Amino acid sequence: MECPNLEFEYGDADSYGAELSELYSYTEEPEFALNRKCFQEDFQTQVKGGQWSELDTSRQKAYVMRLLDGLEVVDRNRRLRVARAILYLAQGVFGECETEAEVLYWARYNNFLLYQMGSFTAFLEMLNMEMANSQACSSALRKPAISLADSTALRVLLSVMYLMVETIRAEKETDLPEWRTSRETFRTELSSPVHSEEPFALLLFTMVTKFCSGHAPHFPMKKVLLLLWKVLVHKYISMSDVQIKKEEELERCPLSLGEEDVQETPCEILYRGMLYNLPQYMIALLKILLAAAPTSKAKTDSINILADVLPEEMPSRRSKAEMVFTMISLCRFTSIPSFMLWRTFEYVSQHLVFANCIPLILKFFNQNIMSYITAKNSISVLDYPSCTVHELPELNAESLETGDNNQFCWRNLFSCINLLRILNKLTKWKHSRTMMLVVFKSAPILKRALKVKQAMMQLYVLKLLKSQTKYLGRQWRKSNMKTMSAIYQKVRHRMNDDWAYGNDIDARPWDFQAEECTLRANIEAFNSRRYDKPQDSEFAPVDNCLQSVLGQRLELPEDFHYSYEIWLEREVFSQPIRWEELLRYQ
Repeated sequence: MECPNLEFEYGDADSYGAELSELYSYTEEPEFALNRKCFQEDFQTQVKGGQWSELDTSRQKAYVMRLLDGLEVVDRNRRLRVARAILYLAQGVFGECETEAEVLYWARYNNFLLYQMGSFTAFLEMLNMEMANSQACSSALRKPAISLADSTALRVLLSVMYLMVETIRAEKETDLPEWRTSRETFRTELSSPVHSEEPFALLLFTMVTKFCSGHAPHFPMKKVLLLLWKVLVHKYISMSDVQIKKEEELERCPLSLGEEDVQETPCEILYRGMLYNLPQYMIALLKILLAAAPTSKAKTDSINILADVLPEEMPSRRSKAEMVFTMISLCRFTSIPSFMLWRTFEYVSQHLVFANCIPLILKFFNQNIMSYITAKNSISVLDYPSCTVHELPELNAESLETGDNNQFCWRNLFSCINLLRILNKLTKWKHSRTMMLVVFKSAPILKRALKVKQAMMQLYVLKLLKSQTKYLGRQWRKSNMKTMSAIYQKVRHRMNDDWAYGNDIDARPWDFQAEECTLRANIEAFNSRRYDKPQDSEFAPVDNCLQSVLGQRLELPEDFHYSYEIWLEREVFSQPIRWEELLRYQ
C-alpha cells in the first residue's frame, strides 16, 4: 500500500474544537440534551423568557454564583443536576447558537467566566467526594459488567474540569488581558498542593492506580487520562540541560556547591509527591496501554477500559466503532514520561523498562501500521460541536463518512510518534537496552514503519535503527543499503560515530543486570541525597561522610575571628597526639 506524503504538524494538541470533541463518547450523545434541560429548567426560574447570551456580565456572574451555591446542597441528585447545568455552560450554551463557531466562542467565554468565579475549586471538592464514595465503589465491584451509568457523576465533574483546563490552556491572540492573567494564575494553582496536600496531577494518577488495581472499576479512565494529559502539557516542562550541568558540577567538585538548594518548581513538587509510588503509576499506565493496544487480545483478567463507553444495553454497531476509537485515543498518554525532568526521567524510564515497556511498544508496531494511521475512527456528524447545532442524519454508511476527508487519523499518527520518541528515550546511550531491540527483532518491525511518509516519524524510526545497526551484522547492512542511506541523509552524526561498524562489539558484552544496577544505585543516591532529609530530632542519623560534613556551612559567632588563634593553640597545638590510641581505633 503506497502512502502519500502526510501533511502532519506535530504538536501537543490538535485544534481547539478537535480537543474538546475528543472528550465525548458517542454513547454520551443523549446527555447533551439532558444538560441543556437541567440548565433551562433552572435558568427560567431566574430569567423568564431570557437567554444566557442576552445577559450582561454582572448578571451572568450572579447566576453562576447561584449555581455554585447549589453544589453545596445535601441531596446528591440535586447536586448532579446543578453540575449538569454548569456543564451546559462550559459546552457553550449550544441551544442558543446556530453555528459551530458560535458554540466554540461561548464555550471559551463561559469557561473563563466559570474559572474566575471559583468553579474549578468547587468541582475539585466534589471530585474528592465522589472518589471517596464507598457505596459507588462497592456497587460497581458487585456488578458483572460496568456500564456508562456507573460513572455518571464522575463523568460530569471530569468533563467540566477538562473543558476549563483545555480552554484556559489554549492561548489565542484575541484573548482579553484578564484571561491572560487567569491563565497564569490557573497554571500556578494546578501545580500547587490541593486539599489533600498533593498537586492535582497526583490526584489523577491516584485515580489511575485505583482503577488498574480493581478497587474502582467504574472510574471513567478515558476522561481521567485526557485531563491528566492536559494538566501535564506545558505546565511541566523539561529543564534537563540545567539539571545535568548541576549534577556534573556536584560530582566533580562536591565541596564547592555546599548544601543543595532545591527550588520548589512545579516539577519538583510533582516528583516529590510521586517518588514513592512511581512504580505503581508507571505499571498502571502500561496496563492501560496494553489493554488499549489494537494488537492485544481480550483476556478475562484484563482491565475494562471501556467502562465509560458501554451503554447499559448490549453495544450496537455504532458502539463497536466507539470502542475502537477509545482504545486508540488512549495510546497517546504514553508520552507523559517525556515531560519529566532529566533526573526524574531516568527513574521513570527504568521502571518502564523493568515493566517490559520496550517489547510492549514493539508489539504495538507489529501490525499494519499504514492501516492503523489511515483508519477512520471518528464520525464527523456525531462529533462535538457539530452534533449540538445540526440535526443528525439517518445513520448509514454514506452519512457516517460525510465530512471526513482527512488522509490520516491525527490522533493515531500522534500516538505512533510519541511511542517512537519514548522508545528512543529509553534506549539512547544505553547499551543493554539497545541490545534488547536486537533480541526482540525490532529491525523488521521498524522498517515497516518507514512506509509512513511523515518526516518526524521516519526520523525517530531511523534513529532506532541507527542505534542497533552495528549489532545486526554485515549481511543485514548489505541487504538494507536503502535504509543505511536514509540514516546517513536524515540522522545527525558525530565525528567519532562508528554506528555502522562493529568495532567494539567483542569488547562490550551484554550485561543488562550490571548496567541497570549501576543506574539504579546512582538514582537512589540522588533521591536519598535530595529527598531523604533528616528531621531535627535527637534520633536523626549522624552524617559520617567527610566530604559532606566539610561541605556544610556552619554559622560561627561574630567574635570567632578575634579568638580563633587562641582556640587553635589551646585545643589543637598544645594537646599531645596520642598515637597509640589512634592506632588502636584504626
